Amino acid sequence: MTNSDRESRAVLEEKTDVAIFHVTSVGEVPGTKKVRLLPKEFLRGAGAARTRDVEAGLRLPRSVYFYAGHAGPFGNVAVAFEPELAFQKPGSATPFDTGGVFYEYINLPKGDRREYVSSLIVRDLRQFWKAFDEYVRCHFDDACAYCLGEKPQPCEGGQGHGDFCSGSSCRHAARFADNADRRAWTWEIQMHGDVLVHTSLRAIYMDQPTVEALSQAYEKLPDREWWLATLKKKVQRVSFPVPRNAEIAEAPCLT
Repeated sequence: MTNSDRESRAVLEEKTDVAIFHVTSVGEVPGTKKVRLLPKEFLRGAGAARTRDVEAGLRLPRSVYFYAGHAGPFGNVAVAFEPELAFQKPGSATPFDTGGVFYEYINLPKGDRREYVSSLIVRDLRQFWKAFDEYVRCHFDDACAYCLGEKPQPCEGGQGHGDFCSGSSCRHAARFADNADRRAWTWEIQMHGDVLVHTSLRAIYMDQPTVEALSQAYEKLPDREWWLATLKKKVQRVSFPVPRNAEIAEAPCLT
């Protein structure tokens, strides 16, 4: 383990309780009698064709995608993992949504978006929490402000200004005033391997109708015991999409 790895691990153990979220769609499929189940494993390369286009266009490996501290605007189920998940698989991370950059939902200057992503990507996921800690200290009052979606403030090189949060990173932050979409400043994690749902699982957030649909479906399947023993005890019932301040006491980063 390098010194930088140790620093990132120290940040994780001493300071960070920010969940890593993967959002997906499960439950009843509209217009059919089918029920889409929660998989035991999230598979890289299993996303939509648009995701494959992003990966090809930005030269990113096929990945499973997560947000740090944010459930994201997609799907109807948010699966929250402990922050240690970032140490368990090869991967990378960016301080913005790569799809938003590729499809120009995020306002950036004209230029090569592939080069822009390359200039800010954390290529070794073991370094992610160190970069995240610097980023939060530079641009937010605290991690809760980041998780609640507050816009970051430009950094002028004061306290917290570290190796990652400098130069192009701070110039990126200065552009946030032009972006209403929080994906412009939310960290995206790209796991370069398949991820078992029960690995470092913190909680599963879904609404009551989805819980009921899954429970009825699993009663008829061999996976019934897996659902009851491994998943159901982790389920937190919330309205979905999650309101801005919902569940703050129990899940301060579910927004």
